[in-house]
Amino acid sequence: MKATRFGRVLVALTVLFAAACASGGAATQDNDAPPAAAATAAQVTVQNNRTGLSAINVFLVPEAGPQVSLGSVESQASQTFSRGVQPGFYRLRAQRTDGGADILSERFNFRNGQRVNWNMQMNSAPIVTNM
Repeated sequence: MKATRFGRVLVALTVLFAAACASGGAATQDNDAPPAAAATAAQVTVQNNRTGLSAINVFLVPEAGPQVSLGSVESQASQTFSRGVQPGFYRLRAQRTDGGADILSERFNFRNGQRVNWNMQMNSAPIVTNM
């Protein structure tokens, strides 16, 4: 009788131990998710060489999240900006200081170790190259 009772207690403890390990394993799987991509330095060069275009304020506009002000570029000038950004899809937005309509670049994909060059005269897709 005592041996049977001991066996039942041993089985019950084994089941409880196994259940505790299984639930603990499930919790650690959620913590094993890959970390978010780290921000990396981006160089963005804007050539404000479009005929009749005044000074502009330039913004980096991610596909998701708030836009980031890069700074201003005077008429017929070029300026390079450096910012930490996440890899992903972006657009550049030029806000005219004379009150004219904003100019929005085509969408481009930024990855680590790249620079962007936006020529306002051509207003084509920004050229993305490796740094």
